[in-house]
Amino acid sequence: MNLLNPLGLLALLTIPPVILLYLLKLQRIPVRVPSVLLWPRFIQDMQANQPFQKLRFSILLLLQILVLILAATAFARPYYQTRKPSGQSIVLVLDASLSMQATDVAPSRFEAARSEALRIAGALEPSDEMMVVEVSSHTRVLSGFTRDANTLRNAIRAANPADCRGNLREALALSISLAKEKTNTVVYVLSDGATGEPVEMTVPQGIEVRFIPFGERANNVAITSMNVRETYGRDARHQLFIAARNYGPEQVRCQVEISMEGRLINVETLTLPPGQQVQHLVDDAQLTSGIIEATLDVDDDLEPDDTARILFQERQSHRVLVVGEGNPWLEAALAADPKVEAYALEPSQYDPDKPEHLEYDVTIFDRWAPPTLPDGDVLLVAVAPEGGPVTDRGEPFRDPSILDWDRRHPVLQHVDFANVGLAAMMQVDLEPWARGLVTTAAGPLMAAGETERMRVLFVGFNLEESSFPLRVGFPIFVRNAIQWLTTDPSGSEAQAYATGTTVTLRFPAGTQEVTVTRPDGSTELVPVRPGGGAAEEENQATVGPASVSGGVTLTYDQTGKSGIYTFAAEGHPAEQIAFNVNDPEESDVTPRREMELVAGQPLGASGHVRSTQELWRWLAVVALVILCVEWVVYHRRIG
Repeated sequence: MNLLNPLGLLALLTIPPVILLYLLKLQRIPVRVPSVLLWPRFIQDMQANQPFQKLRFSILLLLQILVLILAATAFARPYYQTRKPSGQSIVLVLDASLSMQATDVAPSRFEAARSEALRIAGALEPSDEMMVVEVSSHTRVLSGFTRDANTLRNAIRAANPADCRGNLREALALSISLAKEKTNTVVYVLSDGATGEPVEMTVPQGIEVRFIPFGERANNVAITSMNVRETYGRDARHQLFIAARNYGPEQVRCQVEISMEGRLINVETLTLPPGQQVQHLVDDAQLTSGIIEATLDVDDDLEPDDTARILFQERQSHRVLVVGEGNPWLEAALAADPKVEAYALEPSQYDPDKPEHLEYDVTIFDRWAPPTLPDGDVLLVAVAPEGGPVTDRGEPFRDPSILDWDRRHPVLQHVDFANVGLAAMMQVDLEPWARGLVTTAAGPLMAAGETERMRVLFVGFNLEESSFPLRVGFPIFVRNAIQWLTTDPSGSEAQAYATGTTVTLRFPAGTQEVTVTRPDGSTELVPVRPGGGAAEEENQATVGPASVSGGVTLTYDQTGKSGIYTFAAEGHPAEQIAFNVNDPEESDVTPRREMELVAGQPLGASGHVRSTQELWRWLAVVALVILCVEWVVYHRRIG
């Protein structure tokens, strides 16, 4: 037994004054009474207080001295050392996804989780260490393992919620990976569990996962989709499509306000049954190029998904040259688009050295192409010349079956390849810069790619030997292809991306940095890099012209907040991009109370360290109990 504060024993000097109080004679007022027969107790007390007489036994004095001894000992802070399990390695996983902004828990689920995280950080023992991981558009380690409480608190305060889903499974996998060499590890998951899908993963034995849930209800209405469509045909008009979903248990009736460049142009009323989605179409919308914004006027627990924005750009007219022996299906699809001026040439008439043959916005080579592709934007149909996105392997493949297609690519939006019949297809190999769009057992059926000098779309089958031209989606495909090839920013006249999407933008040569203005008005300077092709990974998109000779690219992934982002560089027009929530699963803010995790193999036994255990708290408790006993004894004597 040792003392951390030996000077605390000086409090024992208070014992003699207490004893002296029992030796002092009390000043009493004389009062005549008929008899003292009933007052023997007070006579004894009076005798005991005669100065300099021997003290009689007093339980009160004994209890008071014992309290003073305990108090003095507590002030001295006695301690002993013992062997105990080594300090914990704590991983704190803080969910900063969209649903954590719900306000059913005041002020929000995220702020409640932050407060709990700060409490955990403040309760660390000296031998404990902690790491902080944030789950939002990207999994980020805000602080590595440290015992510094201030560092941990600053990391927790630096976390901010995003307007997109977080990958909780990825965060757990990262946390377990970083902690696998530690012993006595605990992973705290602070989340509402609204991940859209069960979080099931193997957790090695020796690592404990504790789920701390937040959230009370699912009261939310969200805009899950918004787009502008142009009807087909020569009398084309614009239609604004809005989809909204009610995630709550009761029917909601609300208004959706539609504005154009900040000017209110329409107000529609929506009735949303509980748990249902409603699709609303504003026909013949009077739209011009600019920012279209739709906002739900509704009282719910989640605000960011109540608003959606798109950048609408009226399509420009394009001149298209078709080189081939004639294809009535292709010519009819082009003729149906009022924004396309189509011209036809036979292969013998085409000369890539003639300037007038290179002045078209798009060139379509149907079953014939020059040996080497010219610069520009090209659609290849059943032909694979040198310099294209594919290399022909030779013999065609008969009766292929389509396995899948990329529904996210702008060329294939609203195009269905299910049950499309093909007599044969070309067998090709993709170039490194190309991307397969439609796949079969024999390889890619369609491919797209771009370089600094061209953007090319490849169709690996004869249209006249397939049922594709008979499908409703064929003219849509042709129009999408022309839009994508003519370098419209997204291949669509209405541009918007999901929050969290990584975008790649192109700028002219000489650009060194780009100023990015976020939706909240804050700005940052981001460096660019030379060259670069199209983004091909999931949750990535390429924005801007397909060909900027000798240009540079900017890859930007800090798009976790919904709204309009502006990218500006000297000598280049500012580029605006809209980001919306558009995530039906993340807008479902229904909280979960548990996560399913599976135990796995042990990581190893935990070690031990010597630990200092102080006793003053226990001594203070005992002293308080004795004081209570002394109070009871005193009142029983005088009662």
